[in-house]
Amino acid sequence: HDITGELIVDTGSGHVEIDTVNGNLLVDAGSGHVEVVGLRGERASIDTGSGHVTMRDAEVPQIKIDTGSGQVEMDRIVCEDLEVDTGSGRVEVDELATSSATIDTGSGRVRLELVEMGSGDFSVDTGSGSITFLMPENASARVAAETSSGGIDVDVAGVDVSGHKRDEVRFKVGAGAADVRLDAGSGGIRIASR
Repeated sequence: HDITGELIVDTGSGHVEIDTVNGNLLVDAGSGHVEVVGLRGERASIDTGSGHVTMRDAEVPQIKIDTGSGQVEMDRIVCEDLEVDTGSGRVEVDELATSSATIDTGSGRVRLELVEMGSGDFSVDTGSGSITFLMPENASARVAAETSSGGIDVDVAGVDVSGHKRDEVRFKVGAGAADVRLDAGSGGIRIASR
């Protein structure tokens, strides 16, 4: 509790719980859940072979999470760049403010809710599983969504995709500052304003 400075955690197996860190965070866990609450620093890196990762109330410019298998849950995150890579397991990110985000999962659904969206790249790719992408109402982005099997549903004010193909949609909101790419191997895609 209440750690200031760089924190490095390396464990073969077992649950890791980190609360209130002011500094950089590096976690390498072979197996076991990782839970991080109240992080302030320059960067956070969490790598786990198996086991889910939970992060809440974090303000860190660079966040990287890599898990072989296990779900990733994030809530109330402020960063400049978020990178999440999971072999299998769902990814849920709520109340995210970021300039760019990359989420890649082999299998598992992805839900990404943005409260603030910068002008960087936003990429969500899932081999199998649905994608829900929620943008702020004042979003400025070029959006490209593609699915091999499953439909695409768009509920964004001022956007009409009725003439698009069932499995591929492209549109622009606002000035088109950010670049959004959503790709679901199998599973539907939902794009909406939050």
